[in-house]
Amino acid sequence: MNLTKHLAKLLNLTSNDINRVLFAWTLKLFINIGKILGWTLMLATTITYFSIKTLPTVIIINAIFIIIGMFLFSVLIEKLNSNKLIILSTISSIIFLTLSSIFISNKFLFLLFLLIAFSLFMSQLDILTSNYLEEYFTPQEGERVFPIIDSAKTIGGILAGILLITFGFYILLQKLIWLFIIFLISFLFVFLLVKPPLP
Repeated sequence: MNLTKHLAKLLNLTSNDINRVLFAWTLKLFINIGKILGWTLMLATTITYFSIKTLPTVIIINAIFIIIGMFLFSVLIEKLNSNKLIILSTISSIIFLTLSSIFISNKFLFLLFLLIAFSLFMSQLDILTSNYLEEYFTPQEGERVFPIIDSAKTIGGILAGILLITFGFYILLQKLIWLFIIFLISFLFVFLLVKPPLP
């Protein structure tokens, strides 16, 4: 308890901030680890199954899918609230990652499902989550807490790097996909079951 109070004081947080900041920070952590794993999967798949010469093409397709995702969710946002959109985006990512794992023997379908999961849905999940978390803090609170929450990006990058360095040479692409799925399920678990009430 004393440690929590000292940490809150060090980070300039009030007792009312702690649960909300921890919730937001954890969601951001899982998303950023997932993003790095997804990007690594795309690069590894392209180089392993095709060639490094096809990498620019895959990057262009990735950008096109992101744009399609933006248009898709700009329509959906008028019909569904952010809470439902985040759940939809997360579950869709998990479904298409699972399909890519099932069709791993077909390099075209494998990469297609991976691109749909990462570029179409995962990219929008990051934006949707950022917008959703803004509702938890007033502009004055945001000035204090968002730099702390954004540190999850750096720490997520470090943790994802450690995971890839430690296990990257020893696990197959399929297992890397399941690791990606585990982080998305963890994200969904926190979002649905650990969510603090809106102030």
